[in-house]
Amino acid sequence: MSYDPEGHLEELMIFGAIATNSTNSAGSDYYISALSHFNAKPVMSALTEAIPALEQKVTRPPGCTWTCGDHRLIHYIIWLNDRDGWSRERIADWLDTLNVDLRFNPTEKEKENA
Repeated sequence: MSYDPEGHLEELMIFGAIATNSTNSAGSDYYISALSHFNAKPVMSALTEAIPALEQKVTRPPGCTWTCGDHRLIHYIIWLNDRDGWSRERIADWLDTLNVDLRFNPTEKEKENA
């Protein structure tokens, strides 16, 4: 699957809304329920193709309740917001401490115009 921002924009927006607005138990229940009806794999694939660093395994951040080893960055971002109730700003502050390049890959159009 190649990253097509126009083709996945709606899915990315839905996934982002679900992932970033589920900060309490009711929200987490909604998130789990929504994902049972929504296949997040194509969206996560599009995100990790657009921002490859999201695939990197990183060490568990201090204060994170997910204790079963190191995971991919994309999983921690979702977990920290959905399960641990971290704000976007707190997650961004943590991301700033990592040696990870979170820039988007250039699109084909951007490559042609370069």
